[in-house]
Amino acid sequence: MFDFGKFISFQFGKSQTSETHGSQCDSQPNVALSGINDSVCLPPASSARATILLEESLSQVIDMRKLGTWADQLPLRMGFEEDPRFLMADIRCNRTTKLQHDHFDDIRISIVNLLSSESSIAFFTPYFGERRFPESIQFYTTREGYEMARHHHGPDDIFVIFHFEKSYAGGRYYEIHDGEKVVPEISPYSACIGRGGVEHGVEAVESGVRKVLVTSWKYSASRR
Repeated sequence: MFDFGKFISFQFGKSQTSETHGSQCDSQPNVALSGINDSVCLPPASSARATILLEESLSQVIDMRKLGTWADQLPLRMGFEEDPRFLMADIRCNRTTKLQHDHFDDIRISIVNLLSSESSIAFFTPYFGERRFPESIQFYTTREGYEMARHHHGPDDIFVIFHFEKSYAGGRYYEIHDGEKVVPEISPYSACIGRGGVEHGVEAVESGVRKVLVTSWKYSASRR
């Protein structure tokens, strides 16, 4: 059983300006989960607030540095817009691992097995409010000048963005709440849990290469 007393999450409340990070969880910016049966401040299914999980918390089930090393080895293809500044690797789509019958399939399988393990599912369940399974897993790299425009997904969708080393400037993830831009502070080797129905985007990368693993958790683990 996990020691939830060591889990730390941050929730971001209403922003006063586009650069201000507010926090809204019983007026406490840092919320330590003291036990699965305790009363904790977690985003319900209808919540519009991103939750940030730090490396210390994630490390109990996910070695973020190993995950980043695995993803960084995968061959990349042009992204959705055929913009050379946005390259990506498909690892899992529609609950199917995207095997390419090359030397990198072992890495793809390792990433899928790690994130879909019972330990990972149990870890994320309190944050999702139910058991979910990673339906899709994609590795994104974006370079100077590329930004992801504001968009949203289905209202029931939940996504987790795993961030790796901070070797770039700009490229901040943001959400729109009550017409205002909220920019959470996301540390290297941390993860951001977002709700698909919330409008969100990524600011332009100013320099370097932004690398993230984007995962969508749409289906109950019992349906895998």
